[in-house]
Amino acid sequence: MNTADYSKEIHQRFFDPKGRKPVQLTLKNDRMVEGYLVGFEKGNNASEPFVVKWHFIAPDELEKFKEEGTAEGLGRFINQSDISHVEFSE
Repeated sequence: MNTADYSKEIHQRFFDPKGRKPVQLTLKNDRMVEGYLVGFEKGNNASEPFVVKWHFIAPDELEKFKEEGTAEGLGRFINQSDISHVEFSE
């Protein structure tokens, strides 16, 4: 695993036993998005981060996600490499 990889820390917060928390992502293009991490794709080898992609949904998609129990067709995938900063709401 890459030593500069902080995706594992994000992954640990993702599985917080207190429940899913809102997150604010700052992307490397300086765009900020707010919503929820609802899934991920793990890296396949030591040269990749622990998580290579995050499944991200907007706040207005959360109820549909909870009702349906799946995020299929919701949100978008964001590459770990495109994220410059993550802030979890408490």
